[in-house]
Order: sequence, then C-alpha cells, then structure tokens
Amino acid sequence: MAEFWLPLFRREGINVPVILVGNKIDLRGGQVTNQGLEDEIAPIMREFKVCPLRSVELTWQEVETVVECSALMPLNVSEVFYFAQKAVLHPTAPLYDSREHALKPKCLDALKRIFKISDVDKDGLLNATELNQFQVCRSGYANIAP
Repeated sequence: MAEFWLPLFRREGINVPVILVGNKIDLRGGQVTNQGLEDEIAPIMREFKVCPLRSVELTWQEVETVVECSALMPLNVSEVFYFAQKAVLHPTAPLYDSREHALKPKCLDALKRIFKISDVDKDGLLNATELNQFQVCRSGYANIAP
C-alpha cells in the first residue's frame, strides 16, 4: 500500500478517502491488544496522515482511517463497515481539501451565503433568534431557547 497504491493515487491526482484494513490479526499469535494494534498502526498513520494534534507537519494525508480486524475472534469487524459507510455516505472530499487543510471554495461560498441569509438584522452575528430560525428551516424544530 505504502509503496504502490498511495503513491499511485497521489501521482494520478486521485483524491479519495482511503481506509486501510488489516484482517486476520488472530494469525499473529500471542495476545492481540489495543495498545499492540496502536503500536503497529502508528508508523503508517505518521507517514500517510496528518497527526490529529497537528503538532507534526506531515506530507501524506490520504489515509482517513486504519483499522485491524479479525472475523474469527471477532474483533473490530463492525468498525470496518462503520468506517467504510462513513467514507461513502458522509464524504469530506467535496467540502474539505485534505492536502491544503482548507475548505474548498464552493463550500466556503455556500457557508457565507447561508450566513448572509440567516443574518436577518445584518449585524454580522447570528443571535439566538436567527440561529433558531436557521434550525427550524434546516430540521423543522428549534434547538436553542431564545
């Protein structure tokens, strides 16, 4: 993966969410623990993903999630399907450029337009009433008491 697929995606300009799944971890022998999994996954995440704390700047950001599983044990099988569904049903790529660490221009334009429409009194801030009205328009009910 690190030597062929991810460099190929980058070279071809393919910007898709990548979920690395290691299976059959029960064949490793010994006891499989979360700490052991983290110790093995950490180097991959450091090489191919931005550190969640952003304390270290890294160059590869294509890997969205790394998960290891075992159908025999069973361990993390449902997590594999959860992350796959999340990547497909709620993709971030149309909204956020992971290489530039910024919202995409069309997303920014849409958010600015939503803000301008919701800012009824045109004071540059959304007060509780305006926020409630936005919530009612979006979901059908208000979440904030005025």
